[in-house]
Amino acid sequence: MIITRCVWTVLLSGLMFTDGIWGLPEIYPSEYRESVVIDSTTGVITVQKELDYEKTPTMKCSIQASLENSSQKTAEATVIVEVKDVNEAPVFLQQEYRVPINHVVPSGSSIVVVKATDPDVEETGRLQYSLMEPSFLFAVEPSSGQIYAVLDINNNQKETLKVTATDPYGLHNTTTIEVQYDRIVTVTDVNEYAPEFDKDLYLANVSEYAPWRTIVTQVRAVDKDATPAHSTVLYSIEPPTDTFHIGGVGHIYLEKLLDSSVTTVYELNVKAQDPQGKSSNTTVKIVVLVRPGPYFQHNYYNASIAENEVMPNLAVYPAPVQAYNGDTASAENFTIHYSIHTVSPSEYSEAFEINKATGAIGVKTELDQEKSSAVQLVLRLVVEVENVNEAPVFSLSLYTSNIVTTVPLHYHVVTVKATDPDVGETEMLQYFLVEPSSLFAVEPSSGQIYVVSDIHTGTVTLKVNATDPHGLYDTTTVEVTIKDPSNVVQISINKPSDTVMDKVQEMKKALERALGLQVTVISVMDSGGDTVVSFIAMEANGNLVSPEDVKNDLEKNKAKVQAELQAVFGDDTDFEIVDEGKESSVDIIAVALGIVGAIVAVIAAITGGVYGQV
Repeated sequence: MIITRCVWTVLLSGLMFTDGIWGLPEIYPSEYRESVVIDSTTGVITVQKELDYEKTPTMKCSIQASLENSSQKTAEATVIVEVKDVNEAPVFLQQEYRVPINHVVPSGSSIVVVKATDPDVEETGRLQYSLMEPSFLFAVEPSSGQIYAVLDINNNQKETLKVTATDPYGLHNTTTIEVQYDRIVTVTDVNEYAPEFDKDLYLANVSEYAPWRTIVTQVRAVDKDATPAHSTVLYSIEPPTDTFHIGGVGHIYLEKLLDSSVTTVYELNVKAQDPQGKSSNTTVKIVVLVRPGPYFQHNYYNASIAENEVMPNLAVYPAPVQAYNGDTASAENFTIHYSIHTVSPSEYSEAFEINKATGAIGVKTELDQEKSSAVQLVLRLVVEVENVNEAPVFSLSLYTSNIVTTVPLHYHVVTVKATDPDVGETEMLQYFLVEPSSLFAVEPSSGQIYVVSDIHTGTVTLKVNATDPHGLYDTTTVEVTIKDPSNVVQISINKPSDTVMDKVQEMKKALERALGLQVTVISVMDSGGDTVVSFIAMEANGNLVSPEDVKNDLEKNKAKVQAELQAVFGDDTDFEIVDEGKESSVDIIAVALGIVGAIVAVIAAITGGVYGQV
């Protein structure tokens, strides 16, 4: 702020000094000594240099007046000058960025992060970044300034990008990015391919209370043609809708506030088309969430980062991590706190942090792609709200399960189940391990406990919490007994492995009916056109049945077993018992029965120095 002329009239002892001599013996802070002067005869104070609100919002001037004929007769007064803040434009840390590229850059990969600061207090974190002119090849993430490739980059041209940082009041500044492709390739300019979506169906959730322009999800299509004239992808919603809008990089935005009384499910037909008219379509199913209590906008988030890199604000897709409160009755005293519940592999537990208030995820320490190509974070919401509801209750205080050491990853061990006395909240319970385990994990919405790493014989005790949307919970105990795999029995079925995999549940029930035992399928293996099925059998009380007894039952009831299998796979189905120690070349296909991917999680793909899509 610049004050060009300010006038104060000072009264001392009720008299106006008209013939006195005025002076400024002291100014605080002293650095403003040359910024303020006083007319010695009139007492007019003038500010002649700029004052900086961010440095000092208040200036104090000590004024002295003395009679012209007597320097001994003086009086003093103090003038307090309050400096008003004036909004100032943001400033980029660099006015120009040069980015050389000498390798193929996959779509979605970051090439550089631009950064600006705002001289105004607390405004830097609210800056928004944008491209002055649209680019076929690049886009900018609005909140972080991360520049990423929209299409695969594999040519040798040069491109100049103008990036603008704008504060909440509209002031802005611009920087330049020079992208130089040093890789020389030969391109045949023929439009061979149509854009292809990476999914045939996208599923997304959006809160009924989500504000305008909320990013609901992101679709992605890639055109394999080499040049932008043929590989640029243009997205559209067919037919157009006034509820949603799709942007240039596939983000689907909310165009107006939702009303669950109109509909709770939207199905959008999204089209991806290149400049020559070749196109493909996908379906986006959007569910409007109207349930009470807090919940994440999406059940699953993806992110990517290069190894040996730290990033204070990790860009996640299909939208930034965000949660909502559907309980309008408690909206006024409702506060959401984000936290990281578990990290897998656990050795990276200290590598990540999350902003308690905003949900922004940061990578604090470098990751090693050779050790792990993906890291899973399970996020938790902690809600501060006055609870008057009742806590959930587990149906059992102790759950037990028997498994063998050779079960595959994601093998379903047992399902714990709790109910909530409050109407409509049993389906909203979330399950968590009280203490993280390196061997087992629990699926938050279903309570299914499954294997996450190699296991050894012994007994493992787990404590599991069931938490309702208001934070009340109950705890149960799970005891898992891990036994030696010597109890495994193998049979060979004269059907392809994919056929058996498609009907593995029906096959399991067929064996149980024929043998009168509980059957757990361990693995399904391809063996030269036939399929080898490994399983264990247990009595109703959970005791394992020895392989010899199971094989005897198979021989004794062979006709019944064959009839049951024929009912599943067809009349030409036959089976035989695989002798122990028989050598065969097989490809193992792990069976993870009953596991569903409803964990609220973030997968960070570590791409060994070259960014890649998760």
